Formats: sequence, C-alpha cells, structure tokens
Amino acid sequence: MQNVEKIARELSKGYAPQSDGAKPRIKKVYDQTFLSLVKRKDLRPFFKLYEYEDPIMKAWAFQGIYRILEGKKTLSEKNKDQFEQIVKDILSQTKKFSYYIGDIEDNVSLREHHANRICWLDSSLTFEPVLNYVQSHQDKWDKVIGELLLEILSQKSDPRVIDLLLTYMEDIDPSNIQDKKTIIQAFNNVGTIKDTKKLQSAEGLFKQDFKKLQHSLKTISNKGVKRNTILLMEDILTTGIKLNMDLKTETLDFLEKLDWTFPNLDQIAIDFKDNERFRTILLKKLEKTENKRLVKDILNAISLIQEDIPHSKEIIINTIQRHQFNETDLIINLMESDTLNESIILTLLEDGKPWEQEFIREVLNLYPDKINEWNKIRNAITEILNTFPEDLDKKEQKSHLIEQKKFALQVTIDQKNLDLLKKCLSNFLNLNDEELRKMALFAIMTSQNDDLLVDLRKEMDKDDSIKKYVTKFWKQLERRDWKFYY
Repeated sequence: MQNVEKIARELSKGYAPQSDGAKPRIKKVYDQTFLSLVKRKDLRPFFKLYEYEDPIMKAWAFQGIYRILEGKKTLSEKNKDQFEQIVKDILSQTKKFSYYIGDIEDNVSLREHHANRICWLDSSLTFEPVLNYVQSHQDKWDKVIGELLLEILSQKSDPRVIDLLLTYMEDIDPSNIQDKKTIIQAFNNVGTIKDTKKLQSAEGLFKQDFKKLQHSLKTISNKGVKRNTILLMEDILTTGIKLNMDLKTETLDFLEKLDWTFPNLDQIAIDFKDNERFRTILLKKLEKTENKRLVKDILNAISLIQEDIPHSKEIIINTIQRHQFNETDLIINLMESDTLNESIILTLLEDGKPWEQEFIREVLNLYPDKINEWNKIRNAITEILNTFPEDLDKKEQKSHLIEQKKFALQVTIDQKNLDLLKKCLSNFLNLNDEELRKMALFAIMTSQNDDLLVDLRKEMDKDDSIKKYVTKFWKQLERRDWKFYY
C-alpha cells in the first residue's frame, strides 16, 4: 500500500470536490495526488485516510470512496463492513469545515457535503447503514434525513421504512409544508403498504393532516402560503389514493371547492371513473371555471375516462375551441387517448382561426407521420397551396387565403412533404406577398430534392429578375447561417 502519511501530507493542503474551479495549488493536489490514488481502485488507502480526525482528510477520503464505488453494487464482506461504518459516521459529522471553489468559500459539515454522494451510490450499498442511522436519529429531522428518506430508503418497500415514515408523518405538523411534502413524497415512492394495520395507520394520519390543512385554509391570507397549502393537500390525496387509502369523500369535497390547477387530476381519474359525483364535478368545473390551467387538467382527466362520459369528445373539442388551447402536453394526452383524430383536425383547419392553425401545426410537428397518414388533411393543405387570391372575388376571402397560405407553407417547411413541396414553385412565381414568396422559396431551397431545385434553376434561366431575386435571397440566408423565421 502506498505511504498513507505521505498522501495525507499532500491532501492536508486543502480540499476541493472537483478539479474545475479549484485554486491552482489545490487543483494540483486533486489532479496529481487524489486522482492517481482513485485510479488504483483500492479502497484501503481511503479507509485509512478516513481515520484521521481532520475533516479535510475525511472529506477527501469519502470523495475517493465515492469515486471508486460509483456504479458498483457489491463489495467484499470486509470492505462492506468498513464502508457501512464510514457512512454512519459521516452522517454524524456535524462539525463545519471550509473549502474554496475559485474565490467562493463554502462552510459546511461533512454530513451536508457528502449526503448527496451517499444518495448517488447504489442503494444496495447504502440502504442498511442509512436505515440504521435514520432509525437512531428519528427525533432529529432535518434536510439531510429528508434527502436520505427520499433518495434511498423510500425506494424500497421495507416494513422498517414504513415505520419510520409513520413516525415522521405523525411528528411533523402539516403547517411545516416543505417537510410534510417530503414525507408524502416518500410515501409516494414506497408505492404499496402490504401490512393492513400500517396502511390503516397511514390512512388515519393522511386524513388527519388533510383536515388540519382544510381548516387552516379559512384563515390563510397570504396567496403563496395558500397555494402551497393546496398543493400539499393535492399531494396527500394523490398519494393516498395511489396507496389504496379510502380518501374518496375528502377528494370529492376538495374538488368541488377547487379553483386552482390540479396537475395530478389525471392520476386519480381512473380510480374515480365509476363515481357519478366525480364525473359531475368535472363537467361543472369545465363549464364554469375560467382558470385555464384547471380546465386543461380536467381535459387531461376526461380524455382518460372518456368512455364513461357521454359526448366526451365533443365536450373536449368545444372546450379547446372556447379556451384556444395549444399546449404540447395537452395535445400529447389527447392524441394518446385517441381523442384527436383526422376528422376533428379537419374541422379546425376549415374553421382556420390563427390559434387553430397553430394547434394543427403543433400536432403535425409532434406526430410528423400524420401528414402522410391523414389524406384529407394533406389534400386540404394542398388545395390551399393550389388556390391564389386572383381566383377569389371578395376582399375578405383574399385576406383569409393569405393567412391560410402562410399556415400551409409553414407546414410544408416543417414537414418537408414532397406532395406539398411540389406546389411551392407555383406559389413563389405567382404570389405578390413578399413574406409568402420567401417562405415558398425557402421550402424549395431546403427540400434537398434535386428535381425541385432543377425546376427552380430553369425558371432562373428563363427570367433574369427571378435569378436576381433567388440569388439575393440565397446570399441573405448564407449570411444568417440559413436561419429563416417563418
């Protein structure tokens, strides 16, 4: 084994968790002494270094242990015992030490500094020592214990972890919103509670906290605190239902009074799809609330249980039109639930309002295969590209066509569909609107289709004005690295 005392003398010059940003003197120690030791993949020198009382040395030691064990799932029995002792010890190290990253000094305890690295190691190595530590410090809740619960302990449905969570759930008051959210999230991570008595105990505590929060809402005037309180109540309901707790009454009462967003509403919709009161609440909220975020949450929920709600597709589309929604996540949910189809998209295209065109464009960008699958949509866009203002009599019709042309050319550039691209040359040659002409020309130039480019070259050879226009536009695009805002 390399001389540990010699290594310790070098490492005692100072500590840095990484080479980048470290002071030159410490960077040299990191690169030449620390990394060379890590590369040996031998834990023993770092175990020896951890025996030093100096927190700087302990910081280096665990940093090295972490680097060697990163990605591993097993240890020899001897190394395992020493590693677990070090984990428990480092989590008990509350004395502060200082180190620099650049000119910034950080003053922190070893447990705070290395807690995240403990969490990043495979839980097969860290679960038991972390569990032993938390069990022996149940009365000393802090941020580190919360992190250990979330990232390591609650990832396994172990009866001992359930006991810890029940203790913390009872001890931490719901007015302490952030800490209570951590406990609820840990319960959510566990996923199942097989012991019936423990599930009943947890359900009682969930109900108790929910009632306390419900009562506190009446006296909260601060909007931020009120919002966080409602979010915690949502977490309690969503997690409780996931764990098969009977929280139907609490959930329905909560929804009836809710006028805030409820992002997890879709997660509980399946559990409530047979509940008539739940369906009635959703439809009433959809009709009356002006909170667009809540409306979107309700639409996501309805899309999952649409078979249980009469005329659900019509309700969803009418709501989208009323609120002019164009959010990506909503579109994905509606597509995956088979709520949106070619017929509905065609109706929106024929109506042709700007927001509807953006909605269709977003659908096609998210699902590019649809431009080939949906013949009616592709034919309708082709028809727009084939029609010119001169073919129309009324001024308003011509104005509407210009907007439709812009949309059709945007889709053509986005999708690079050959059927649509073939219509771009005639649009370039026959339109008077400069923006639309450039869009049509840009579609041809970026099509990577030789036939289209040859046809454009023929037009340039026949007409000098076209040649000058195309050449000038080409040079503009080159100066802008071919960035074209359409």
